Amino acid sequence: MITPGAYLKALRRGARLSLNDMAARIDTVPHLTDFERAGWLERIEADIVPMDLSTLAVLSRVYPFDIAVIFELERHRSGIEEATTPLCILCGKTDRTKCTAGHEAACRWTAPPKSAGATA
Repeated sequence: MITPGAYLKALRRGARLSLNDMAARIDTVPHLTDFERAGWLERIEADIVPMDLSTLAVLSRVYPFDIAVIFELERHRSGIEEATTPLCILCGKTDRTKCTAGHEAACRWTAPPKSAGATA
């Protein structure tokens, strides 16, 4: 299973956005330069910087993530429970969402998709 940061990275890559593209879309308080924001995002995607609620609120404006998936992945990473939601490691979509990258046939799943509409 992937980590919360790797999930965000897959979503960003699935949208074909660079760290700099994503950093330019985020407003931070206190203000950070685009370079500093890109570094911050890189550390979040590497699971070096933890995602607290205020961080998730900021990221939710630019990353199309499912908060339930973030919590599930964090519980899995912490050893609390198994993560069961199938995720594409290339674009970050779940078996409940459409591929945003336009390469649905190439999705690589962490587990077999559960819904009939998802492509394996």
